[in-house]
Amino acid sequence: MANKILTPITLWNDFNDSLPVNEQIVEEWTEEKSVFRKVRFSGRAVGASCVNIFALFGMPSEGNAIPALLILPDCDHTADIALIRRFVQKGYA
Repeated sequence: MANKILTPITLWNDFNDSLPVNEQIVEEWTEEKSVFRKVRFSGRAVGASCVNIFALFGMPSEGNAIPALLILPDCDHTADIALIRRFVQKGYA
């Protein structure tokens, strides 16, 4: 896949969803009734290894049934903690 531009269709075409996710919480902290986590997990297989994916997860510290929102930054940006805080304060995970 090196130097190959993938469309959403070609990216997921041969995805093997039976591979383990290998999730790992890298860091966790609380702020004003909110919980935030930096997490890493395995993505698609590339040769003998898997792509390493990073995510910043936020959720209200109280409640079980919480609506969720997935925010995907542009390829030249990272996760925006201020934007995530804003939606967590509105009750989203």
